[in-house]
Amino acid sequence: MAERWAYAGLVSDEDSADVTRLDGSLKDFRRAYADAEAAIEAMPDPERAFAEASALRVVTDELQGSAAMLRARMAHRVYKTHDLSLAALAERLDVSKARADQLIRLAREHDAGKALDGRSA
Repeated sequence: MAERWAYAGLVSDEDSADVTRLDGSLKDFRRAYADAEAAIEAMPDPERAFAEASALRVVTDELQGSAAMLRARMAHRVYKTHDLSLAALAERLDVSKARADQLIRLAREHDAGKALDGRSA
């Protein structure tokens, strides 16, 4: 399998099975969205089609929020795993130092909320 870069880090051979599985999942995700879009477009009743498009929008907004939180949590994981400064994290992830700080704060708030809910962080 060809080397794959994720931001500033090379994905190792041992990670290649996970990367392959993820690539398949993302392909399935795109296909599911395209299928939903095609089904909505094919609806003969325009009001029903609009309602279903609105429902699809709600679901995609929820997924976007979840993906953003996952990204913040993974930035925090890199930060903690490698004991990085914010500047080093920003460089590693190819984001600004301010953005790296935002990601870390968001992940910490998420973890604090989980702890308050009684869930493990």
